[in-house]
Amino acid sequence: MVQSSKFEVQSSMFPTIHKWASFIRFSHTVFALPFALAAMAVAARENRGWPGSRIFGLILAAMLCARTCAMAFNRIVDRKFDALNPRTAKRHLPTKQISLVSAVTLCVLSGDGLVVVSFFLNPLCFYLSPLALATICFYSVTKRFTDYTHLFLGLALGLAPVGAWLAGRGSQILGLEVLQRLVLAAAVVL
Repeated sequence: MVQSSKFEVQSSMFPTIHKWASFIRFSHTVFALPFALAAMAVAARENRGWPGSRIFGLILAAMLCARTCAMAFNRIVDRKFDALNPRTAKRHLPTKQISLVSAVTLCVLSGDGLVVVSFFLNPLCFYLSPLALATICFYSVTKRFTDYTHLFLGLALGLAPVGAWLAGRGSQILGLEVLQRLVLAAAVVL
């Protein structure tokens, strides 16, 4: 029987965490977060910009799940193109550092995670979560038929503040607020 020390187990975890974080570009998730958090704060202006710990945590979880699903989906659908491109040939799927089954599992679990988190936010977020997933994943296939891929990427990023606003306000949204969120989303797109 082979025994591993606690240090050996912990030190072997860090490369694995780093591998998965670089696969989904966790740093890009952190970059997208301020858009959502700013919208959350404005939506909670009646409470001095704080929607409460529960809503805040759920918004963070929703962002993490959505972004993870979108990046995993992007890596999966682009794996063959990545293998042919010298700039991307050393990515995780072409080099088999991560198996396709593992990547698909991560994509499905994080997509399911967004739907579950949305359920705990409010009914409107829950019902719109499949549409959000379709939109953020659709960006990855636009590269095959348009030169305006970044417009679709902007649209996917623009959903973050809209989603955070809806998470904070639920269905208690006034007509003017819809227009304000659309302007904010358009600003993110551009």
